Formats: sequence, C-alpha cells, structure tokens
Amino acid sequence: MENAERSTERILQAAEGLILESDGDTERVTIRQIAERANISVGLVNYYFSSKAKLIEACVQRMIGGVVGSFVPKLPPDAGRAECLGKVAAQVADYLDQHSQISRISILGDLNAPSARDNTIGTTRGFSKTVSPGGEDAESMIRSFCLTAVLQSAFLRKDVLKDCIGVDWADVTQREAFLLRVSGWLLNEQKDNA
Repeated sequence: MENAERSTERILQAAEGLILESDGDTERVTIRQIAERANISVGLVNYYFSSKAKLIEACVQRMIGGVVGSFVPKLPPDAGRAECLGKVAAQVADYLDQHSQISRISILGDLNAPSARDNTIGTTRGFSKTVSPGGEDAESMIRSFCLTAVLQSAFLRKDVLKDCIGVDWADVTQREAFLLRVSGWLLNEQKDNA
C-alpha cells in the first residue's frame, strides 16, 4: 500500500491540475475526476480530505502560496516608496482579478482559519520588503498588513466598490490609482486630497 504522504500528494496534484484546467471554476471539478486522475479510489480521496471543499481549499492555498513565494514585482525605476508599493499592490490586484475564483477561496480560507504562515501573511511579508527594504520591522509589517487587508477587502467587495466608495475595480486605471493613494497614506507620502 502506498504511503499516506504520496497518496495525499497525488490527490493534491490531480486536483490542482483540474482546477487550473477549469480556469478556477471549482464547481466543475468533481471528487470522481480527481480520484481518476490520481489513480486512487474515491473513498481514499474522501478519507484524506473528508470533503471536496477541504480538498479544494488545500489545493488553492498551496497554489496561491507558490505564487506568493515566487512573486517578483516589476517596479518603475527612480520611483519613491509609495509609488513602488502602490505598483506592487496593483500587480497583486491584477493577479487576484485574473484568478478571481481561486483568489477568493484563498482569502476566505485565510479569514476562516488564520495562521502565521498563511497566504495573507505571506503577502504582508512581500509588501514589507517594499515598505522597508532593510527587513521586516514591526512598523513595516503593520503598514503592509493594512495594505493587504485593504486589497483583500476591496477585491472581495469589487462588485459593490463603485457604489460604496466610487472606485470601479474592473477599471485597471481606477484600481491602480486607488492602491497608489492608499500606499501614499500608509507611508505618509501623500496628503488627503478628498
């Protein structure tokens, strides 16, 4: 009999492949498809993950974790810290928007089961490198956490954001301007022009 770790890995890889093939539409992915692709019984998939929702969340967290860990932002030369931070946030927002379904699962998963190693904290650590290139000091982590929270909240509320605060998330220019403004406030490099 195959060991549990290998079986779990085969299940995760099969599910990740199917999630990607369905463009993140996890409703189209079934346990039976995952089991067939992993060459494992449906019962074994259920034994290791107890529900489709738990399996999908584990896959999505792993997928997003890989993206967060390998993300290298494109920064404008000679830009100030606030502009750099806003541009990095805009690039993250673009990813969230392009991978809407899996991003939503990841964010909600972090909110439901927070951990010091989840994707929210990974994103916060990534932003802190732009806030304070010297390291993750407490102040840069707080500012970065605030930006992460604003970004996640705006993404989750993107369908009502325009009505609530006048920012059309679907308009990339408005989205970037919003994130540049928030970054300026967080780094005390922009005055309130409202």
